[in-house]
Amino acid sequence: MRILFAALTAVGLTLASPPASARDFTPYTPASLDRALSSGAPVIIHVHARWCPVCRRQAPILESLLDEPRLSAVQAIRIDYDLDRELAGRLYARHQATVLVMAAGKVVAASVSDTDPDTLRRDILGAF
Repeated sequence: MRILFAALTAVGLTLASPPASARDFTPYTPASLDRALSSGAPVIIHVHARWCPVCRRQAPILESLLDEPRLSAVQAIRIDYDLDRELAGRLYARHQATVLVMAAGKVVAASVSDTDPDTLRRDILGAF
C-alpha cells in the first residue's frame, strides 16, 4: 500500500508541476558571462535578488521567452544583485528586477521592474 501511495504521490507531483522551459538562465560567474559575451550571440541578463517579489514574477516569464524561436541563439545569464552588485553597477543595473539585452557587447534594451509578459516580450524581441 505504501508503494502505491508513493507512486501516486510522485505522479501527482509531476502532473502538478508547471512545464519546465527547455532552456534556463545560466547563473553568473565571470567565466559564464565572458563565454556568453564572446559567443557573438545576443545576451539577456536578468539582475535579480532572491528576496525580490518582482524578480520572482519576472523569472518564469523570461524563462518562457527563451523558448521563442527568434531567441534560439540568445545566451541568458542571471546575476544575483546582492552577491554581484559591483557587476550590476558596471552594467548600469542600479536595481534588482532589471533585464538587459546586449548585442555586440552593448546594452540595446533595458527594463526595470516590469512584470507584464506582453511588454517584456515586446521589449526583448524588439531588440533583435
